Amino acid sequence: MQISSDLIYLIGFIYGDGYIKDGPKSSTDSAKDYKIGVEISDIEFLKKVIKPLFQKFTNTKAKIIVRKREGKKLSGILEVRNKKIYLFLAEKLKTHKGAKTNKLDITKTIKNLPLYLKNEFLAGFFDADGGNRGNTIGFTSSSKYVRDFLCEILTANKIKYYKDSWNNKKYNRMYYGFKIKRDNIDIFL
Repeated sequence: MQISSDLIYLIGFIYGDGYIKDGPKSSTDSAKDYKIGVEISDIEFLKKVIKPLFQKFTNTKAKIIVRKREGKKLSGILEVRNKKIYLFLAEKLKTHKGAKTNKLDITKTIKNLPLYLKNEFLAGFFDADGGNRGNTIGFTSSSKYVRDFLCEILTANKIKYYKDSWNNKKYNRMYYGFKIKRDNIDIFL
């Protein structure tokens, strides 16, 4: 599998709102599960953009499950089971497997990409997990490391932004974010 703009965008999207399973298929089947999934509330975007991207890199059918989350909008979950792309992401690129935590890491391969590919990673990440923040757009994460890496990409592109952080009292956890300066939104997009 060759690194391309589309693949790096898809990896950014998986980092933003996806997961790479780290475990067996089920409690009764101990075989390794090669599942990769993403979940977002924009079901049409999932169908028209993300599903075709997955299918570009795999011959596997990608299924979308629509579910209602309590107190939230409907969301679409796209799941793919494909050993080739799983091993490429998990073993070759060393992409984070399992539940996301505040210890989420950006792999050396992604850190060392040329800027135009880092921009694709940021675009995928933002399309999955970014959005409106106050009177501008931005991003929030429980990982300071991820926020700082994304800010490095913004800085390299001379996009002005503000960093912020706060303690979420409900979850007793720190969150880290950035907000794009309003007069830089067009440059960012």
